Amino acid sequence: MKPKYFLFLCFSFLIFNSSLLIGTVRYVSKTGTNTPPYTSWQTAADSIQKCINICVNGDTVYVANGVYKENLVINTAISLIGSSMDSTVIELPGIYPNNIIISNGVLHLHIFSYGGYPTFTSNIVIDEGGTRKGVDAYTSGLAIENNLIINYQNEGIALYSMPGDTQNAVNNLVSNIQGVSSFTGGITKYWIKLSMKTYKDVC
Repeated sequence: MKPKYFLFLCFSFLIFNSSLLIGTVRYVSKTGTNTPPYTSWQTAADSIQKCINICVNGDTVYVANGVYKENLVINTAISLIGSSMDSTVIELPGIYPNNIIISNGVLHLHIFSYGGYPTFTSNIVIDEGGTRKGVDAYTSGLAIENNLIINYQNEGIALYSMPGDTQNAVNNLVSNIQGVSSFTGGITKYWIKLSMKTYKDVC
């Protein structure tokens, strides 16, 4: 095979494969038409979970301002981004003891899964009194940033991982709850509870 044809084939292969790595941007809004695959504000899903259900690893979900009354199960590695911390609200109905479950690559609640792409949540208010936890995360490479998490009995964020895994809870406002806990280990369990002094009391 001539070198120029070989280089052309290699270049075409790289372009094709890199295009597979670019995730789809999807939208959630109370004013959208709720038409899958939710790839514009006009066709946006009316439910965050509906949008999450059709996501694949690497997708990004933008959520418009509004109050969304639903529990969430995130089993793919996505970015979940609200329009603003003050006005994008997930008001959890408290049907489940833990309201937002992040278990990357698994279709069941509270099933451990490690590795894969990270999941990001950003600029979202998570509010519900009386239930146990706000965000339950069972995956590595996680980032939970710039969220307001209030009114839970136990942890606002509970991170479960294996030793050596990386999870980031950064710049979250956690109030009226125990704060953020990290649970790691194999046979031996380690429990690290971060001081509430790390978080701003917003009440």
